[in-house]
Amino acid sequence: MSNEVYVIGCGAAGMSAAIMAAQKGARVTVLEGMKSPGKKLLLTGNGRCNLSNTDPDIASRYRSDTTRSPEKFTQSVFSRFSVSDTLTFLSSAGILTSARGEYLYPRCMQAQAVVELLSARMKELGVRVRFDTKVLSLRSPGSSDGKWQIITQGWTYSADRVILCAGSRAYPATGSDGSGYELASSCGHTIMPVVPALTALVTEEHFLRGASGDRTLSSVTLTAGERSYSEQGELQWTDQGISGIVVFNLSRYAARALAEGLQVHASIDLFPDMSEDELRSLLSSLPGNSEGIVTSSSVRGLLPVRLRDALFASGALRQKKNVSFPDTDTALRLFRHLKLTISGVRSYDQAQICAGGIYLSEVNEDTLESKLCPGLYFAGEILDIDGPCGGYNLQWAWSSGALAGMNAAR
Repeated sequence: MSNEVYVIGCGAAGMSAAIMAAQKGARVTVLEGMKSPGKKLLLTGNGRCNLSNTDPDIASRYRSDTTRSPEKFTQSVFSRFSVSDTLTFLSSAGILTSARGEYLYPRCMQAQAVVELLSARMKELGVRVRFDTKVLSLRSPGSSDGKWQIITQGWTYSADRVILCAGSRAYPATGSDGSGYELASSCGHTIMPVVPALTALVTEEHFLRGASGDRTLSSVTLTAGERSYSEQGELQWTDQGISGIVVFNLSRYAARALAEGLQVHASIDLFPDMSEDELRSLLSSLPGNSEGIVTSSSVRGLLPVRLRDALFASGALRQKKNVSFPDTDTALRLFRHLKLTISGVRSYDQAQICAGGIYLSEVNEDTLESKLCPGLYFAGEILDIDGPCGGYNLQWAWSSGALAGMNAAR
């Protein structure tokens, strides 16, 4: 007799789990608290839906706060449902992809189409979906019927297997309100407290707020306690601090360190494509610079105007009425080692994902079944796994959802 599988959550991981479980012959029901599926999926890639990434070393790019070797866990999952398997899975639903470098998008470049096609595939497979159905609690199988009890406001459902894909706390307006952690905790699982990730950072320094909107190729080194992390890419200056992909990829470390009461600083190199000697020589050769003085007008072609003006207008660097640095060393320190104090991160409302979640040590890496509660599976953001920008987190959703679905159907 087929397993009665219930999936809690109808995001990317939940739809992947439901489809794979149904393909394996299970009777599948999805319970979703929102009135429609894939609310968060619709926002990915600015509505274009960055589905995945062709990074050949993809498993090594994920991070976790509850294990020193997240690559071992992710590699186990990807060895059972890879990027290639994902493309086949998406294609079977009518979703074809195109590449922008290593980034993979739907050919139509519309997240709405992805949600509609996956929904149609679920319907084709006979998956039942109950929208506007908030799960309040889970009860593990008793000795009498061996069924899971899923309690909602209006009904109690019985299931042979349950797959928890309720997301994190990021973008709570899409349904990711953190309730999945409470359900997992009620079943005995340990939760690493979550913090916002893939989000912007807030800085204490105010003199750079005038550069808001400017973008620069930069190398950013984040120092949190005794640890440091570096990324290079496009940095965006904001009215509260710094943003852009290079900052997003570092934000999980800043958020975690700040939550632990540590001081966090960012050192920014505005010229990562040059050595210090090359930049020194360039500054000395620019028209208007003489005797080591670096004027604001001389670097107009090197820096965006608002950022340049903010740097030169800093009281500590202003020399009387002359908008200039007194010597090349002062300019180099600012351009190559601009130090900012990180005072916070943007809220969950503005974070793409969270860092933290269910301890990986409590989950079977080969099946994604709970080691504590047989018949309970996990997929997606609810686990303590997170990746950088570029389709990594959606790939984790597809792969973990599919693996959980296949195993729950057995």
